[in-house]
Amino acid sequence: MLVQGSAFSQTERTQAPRTIQLSQGQVVKGKIVKLFPNNLVALQLGRMTLTARLEAALSAGKDYFFQVQEESSGVPRLKVLSQQPFPVQGDQAGMIKELLQQLGLAQTKTNEWLASQLTGMRMPFTKGTIEAGAPILTTAGMLNEEGVRLLQGMLLRQLPITSETFSAYRALQEGPPLSSQLTELIQQLRAHPQLESYGARMEALMQDGKIPQGRSPVIELLSMVANDRLEPSVREGAVQLLNRLGIMNQGETRESFFSRFQQALMRPENREIVQQLWPTLTNEMVRELAPRELFQRLMAEGSIPPGEKGSQQLIALVQLLGSKVTPAMITSFLSGNGVNLSREEQLAWTTSFQLSSPQQQIGGTGTSSPIAAQLIRLLQALGLQYEREVGQSFQQGTDPLANDRMKGLLLQLMQQELSPKMKERLEAALSRVTGHQLVASETSGPITQTAIQLPLMLGSFQTDLTIHWEGKRQADGQLSPDHCRILFYLSLAHLKETIVDVQIQHRILAVTIFNEHPKPTLLMSGLLPVLKSGLERQDYSLSSLVWKEIETEKKNAISWQSPEKIGYQGVDVRI
Repeated sequence: MLVQGSAFSQTERTQAPRTIQLSQGQVVKGKIVKLFPNNLVALQLGRMTLTARLEAALSAGKDYFFQVQEESSGVPRLKVLSQQPFPVQGDQAGMIKELLQQLGLAQTKTNEWLASQLTGMRMPFTKGTIEAGAPILTTAGMLNEEGVRLLQGMLLRQLPITSETFSAYRALQEGPPLSSQLTELIQQLRAHPQLESYGARMEALMQDGKIPQGRSPVIELLSMVANDRLEPSVREGAVQLLNRLGIMNQGETRESFFSRFQQALMRPENREIVQQLWPTLTNEMVRELAPRELFQRLMAEGSIPPGEKGSQQLIALVQLLGSKVTPAMITSFLSGNGVNLSREEQLAWTTSFQLSSPQQQIGGTGTSSPIAAQLIRLLQALGLQYEREVGQSFQQGTDPLANDRMKGLLLQLMQQELSPKMKERLEAALSRVTGHQLVASETSGPITQTAIQLPLMLGSFQTDLTIHWEGKRQADGQLSPDHCRILFYLSLAHLKETIVDVQIQHRILAVTIFNEHPKPTLLMSGLLPVLKSGLERQDYSLSSLVWKEIETEKKNAISWQSPEKIGYQGVDVRI
């Protein structure tokens, strides 16, 4: 799975670092790419090409081992460990052994293999990297390409090379997503009498991950037919759309439609459907109300959600009205390819999405963004700042937030008597949360990257939202909301794996959606005005919204690359 299981690892594989961090004692294999006048050379280290001042006799086009020395005037100095270039063919193993000897490392097969892998990747490493990394990979049974890739990711992020850090980083790259891990663990805890309270508290913390889906746009269209507060053109557009769907008959008046609905409710053969949709509704209540009032009340009470969960209820409702509409027909209608809407239909369609928007369901008003606030609370509940919060609570003499943070509860559970299977699930979840803490933020020069993954429930559909944010910090240390790039990875019930690329310049958004399905034209036309309106409330504007249909195998080619190019002038290193 690209999105749920490995959204983090996907960007690790495709993202090329735009800067290289050199620290004293590191060893790296570099190539003298080209010689320039005044003893200047182009030096390739990893995927970067730097400008270097040459103070040693080296040949262009050759690879050499360098070790980073103490900086002089802010410019790192590289010591050539051997005047002999690294051979393209021939005795490469001999050069690796000589390198280990120079670093004071034992010439074991594991050390030789790891040093060979890291130098082959042109990855800067230290003596400590080999000393710590070799036993970690051996213990994990990962003396292979995957193990070295994980070690490389840790080095790129400048993470400490320890068994605990390796386990946490590995958990982030592999295994099931966080949402399913926590859900399964909560279910196990709720079934255990002594641990049920932990499961209940963890379940409560997950509540902020439940995003309401609103109601099906078709239900909103039905409600709009009886809503006299709407403009007549909007009501007429709703009637036309319901005509297209076959729910209302061509030429049928609204009053006739309401009467037909009332009569259908009282037919004995429809009693089962009525009880399914409105369990407390009786025939006496149906007779007492006028057709229009009855229709308005029942449509207002109807909470049929979009998606798979609500599809059966929706079909039951339209069957009650004598329609032969199927789920496939509704899905085809929502995709809307080749459908040209009249002005009235477009107004009604847009209004239906505005009324069914989740923002409306949780009280979104003015410039506030309740869903954003909800996600921030979820981020806090996961405990990604847990250690920092505990430290602050001790300094301030306040109670720690262990019971209000997922990580705090997981750590408490580790002290309990657990079955081997439950302890394994617990350790996996704890490692995953710790892994998210490790990669939550990374600064490279003037650019800061933030990566988080949040477990969500979109209605009844469980998924994970992975967010990669990249931008510059402002003078006050805050991340700039005016110039940045954000990638959203998530899996949806019908559209499946989806990537949303948002680029912001001067608070103007260019949005590109990557998905392997054809563009759902009608759905997009209904959502676009809602998106624009929501952005305007936040003082943003939308310049473009593009849907790109991609093949599954090409999804891995989407890389995380900055919209800005960062250039440096002058001498980067001295050799």
